[in-house]
Amino acid sequence: MTMPYAEGNAPLIPRPELTLAALRQAVATVVPSRLPEFFEDVQKAFVRAGDEDSVVPIRMFYREWGVIVEIERHPETARRRAGDQQRRPRRTRPCHP
Repeated sequence: MTMPYAEGNAPLIPRPELTLAALRQAVATVVPSRLPEFFEDVQKAFVRAGDEDSVVPIRMFYREWGVIVEIERHPETARRRAGDQQRRPRRTRPCHP
């Protein structure tokens, strides 16, 4: 699959619906290297939903991956965010004392 091309910071793809199929297709298109992480997260969300007898973990999965796709579908935004993360120092101890 070839990567879509967008000039400047125009979105590579339209904003997908927050459904499993739409998000999977969007991830496969704009950031295919993260598909294994996507599938692992969806599995964890559904297991957790069953354990908790709640749909909240599934909704949180959709929201989290919706944000990831929203960033990645704008190439310039994704590049800036990646650069910010590389410059940010990593914490070596927990935030709480």
